[in-house]
This record gives sequence, structure tokens and C-alpha cells, in this order.
Amino acid sequence: MKKNKAKILIFGTGEGSKKALEIIDLEKVQILAYLDNNRAKQGTVHNGVKVENPIAVDKYDYDYIVIASIYNQEITDQLLKMNVQRSKIIQLFQPKPKGVKVLVKEIYEDNMKYINILKDEYLSVYFKNYAICNMIPFDMERNKKLYNYPDYLIKGIDYVRVSTVELIAREVRERKIEGAIAELGVYKGDFSKLINDLFPDRIFYIFDTFEGFSQKDVEIEKSRNFSQAKAGHLGDTSVEIVVDKLSHKKNVVIKKGYFPQSATDLADELFSFVSIDVDLYKPTYEGLHFFIQDFPKGVIF
Repeated sequence: MKKNKAKILIFGTGEGSKKALEIIDLEKVQILAYLDNNRAKQGTVHNGVKVENPIAVDKYDYDYIVIASIYNQEITDQLLKMNVQRSKIIQLFQPKPKGVKVLVKEIYEDNMKYINILKDEYLSVYFKNYAICNMIPFDMERNKKLYNYPDYLIKGIDYVRVSTVELIAREVRERKIEGAIAELGVYKGDFSKLINDLFPDRIFYIFDTFEGFSQKDVEIEKSRNFSQAKAGHLGDTSVEIVVDKLSHKKNVVIKKGYFPQSATDLADELFSFVSIDVDLYKPTYEGLHFFIQDFPKGVIF
């Protein structure tokens, strides 16, 4: 499916804008207007596009504002004061990002400072509880593909998770493990897209209510103090949203409904790979019980 072009505003009409047009893929964007603080340029046309006073930004339905100027921070501060979302601001000309070794060292040194002076019960407030992963061993084209499977509302781009599934898919192919694949809990289908791409020739069963957390599962969570989950959470999805993302639709079988009732007709099905990501105790238990007990050796979870 062809993506819509990103609608952008370019802030700056000087030499930086020329460099920006060399960097930007014009096949991917639609330039709505240029912005410039120079009053003499406002109302003129630059590269066939109108130049606006930055205060006119609100009249445009844009995806990003691209800062094509060396005054990155000053313009960013100006836009933020105008209530432009930081996530919509792109700084093209900025210092080279810190390398992995530098970032790892900074995290280590920061955490050590807190460990050395704070009580343990307060560490969670200050401790940077994550690690940096170096992706250099892989080629850029492969790393770029990770952004096709963001699942960002839940986990962000989970490099380890994606890489693990890649390795499992390779193992299934090399060992010639027979069987369909399944995903229990799909939300909006970003991880489904990855699975479908890695197993293009396998029947792919997708299990979900597509209505968010079930009330009866939520009650179990609360009664056992497992979580404070709410009924209907993650319900802002649909079969259409998920299927539209999949590349190999002919192999996809949607099993909408409450699990395991939605799988009662699959007692004789053989599976080679199963992904379970349903967040709550009861559906996780049912998924493990169903697939482990009813299917033979060779299933990979």
C-alpha cells in the first residue's frame, strides 16, 4: 500500500533551504509553504512555494516543520512557544549524534552517581533503567526496516523483540519445521506485519477480540492484585486496521473473539511458531495451556 506524502513546512529560505532540498526525498513529501522571520521575504514565492510569516503556521494541516537553518535551537524555541508539538519539529542541521560508546559511558556514570548517594527506595526515580544497543553490525537497509513495525503506542521500536523473531523465522526455515503460525493479541497489527513478512508462505492465524481488555479478565487482575487494567483498554483497533498492514493477506485467517473459544475448530492444526502478547494473566494462561498442551513438539513461542 502506497503511503501518503508527508505534508511539511520548511522554516528558512536561505542557503539552508537549498541544502534541505538536496537531503529531503521530494517523492515522499509535499511542501505546503516556507516560513521565514524576515518580513521582506514574507508573501514572496520561494522555489514555487509561498513564504509565510511563522505565525501563519496554524492555518496549515502539516505533519512536520523542517528547520532548514543553522539556528536550530532558536527556531525550535520559537515554535515551541507557538505551541507547535516537539514531535512535529525536525532539525536537519544539528551536531552529529553521540556514538554508542559515549552513550553507554554516560548512562553508566550517571547511574553510579545515584547508586553511590541515594537510598535504594529512591533509585527508581533517578535510575536510567535501560541499555544502549549497537546496531552497526547490521546494514542500514535492514535497520531502516525496523521502522515498518513500530508498535510504538505500547513498546516503541523493540529492537531485541524484532531481532529475536527474525532469528526464530530463520530457525523454522532451516530446520524445516512444519505448521502454521499464530499470534494471540495483536492490537493494531504492527507486530502482525512483521510476522507476516517473515513467514510469507505460512497460514497465519490472528487471535484477538479487537475490543480491548475483557471485563472478566480485568476482574481477575484486580481480585489478585496483578494490575490495574481497565476493561476496553487497547480497544481502539479493528480487523480492518490490522489486515490493511499485512503484505500476504491470502494466508491470513482472522479469529475474532474471546480465546480459547475462538480456537475450538483448530484442534487438528499444527503450529510452528506462536506469539502470545495479551498483557493479562487469564488470556496468557489460556494461550500457553492451549498451544503447549494440544500441539506437538516443535512449536516455538
